[in-house]
Amino acid sequence: MVCVGTSTQQALKSKGVTVDLIPKHFHAEGLYELLKTYPLAHAHILIPRALVARETLPEQLRLHQASVLITPVYQTTHKHLEQDVKQQLLQPPHHHTQRYLTFTASSTLESLVAQYTPQELVKLQTHAQIA
Repeated sequence: MVCVGTSTQQALKSKGVTVDLIPKHFHAEGLYELLKTYPLAHAHILIPRALVARETLPEQLRLHQASVLITPVYQTTHKHLEQDVKQQLLQPPHHHTQRYLTFTASSTLESLVAQYTPQELVKLQTHAQIA
């Protein structure tokens, strides 16, 4: 059993599942770096994931002749920002404060970007540090 990070490990542990491997870096590339140190040719690898996800890990594993089965187990949905929140983000932050926008997944970025015009995105970027 392999998982991407410690939060997933804890969730699995709470269900009685033991995790054997966790990568140093908690993303697909980190998982690939860990897995490629094991024999992958003809290995059968199940990847439960979102309906829409990057193909980085499956593609890399297949290059090593692994048999990869992708099983979508959830679908990311997008929530529209409340109009007052959307407008607040377009305003400069209060004096002597910083504003940071953090994105935990590409889908969070895509969802936010879809809610602003290109001009608003430029304005948003001038008022925040993006991570």
